[in-house]
Amino acid sequence: MQPSLLDWLNDPEIRADYAAAILHYDLAFLLSTIRTREGLSRHDLARRTGFSEAYIANLERGGGNPPLERLATLFASLGLQCTLHVTSLQHANRSLINE
Repeated sequence: MQPSLLDWLNDPEIRADYAAAILHYDLAFLLSTIRTREGLSRHDLARRTGFSEAYIANLERGGGNPPLERLATLFASLGLQCTLHVTSLQHANRSLINE
């Protein structure tokens, strides 16, 4: 029998990698969604922030590892404040598995 997601997540290294991947893709989705909702191109956002279009595109694909200061700059340029929310990884896993 093949291991379940919960079996895999019992390994601390896999759990850490999984949590990091979720964070990167959540950021990618959020940034892309807000940017397009505001009617901005990547070029527009790049001009507002001083970051390159390639950098923004990479973030929107789930790449990179931006420092908090850059995240704050990105979201401030969209008229938003970046805050941190922490939740139980167990809770997040259960909701993912039950969907």
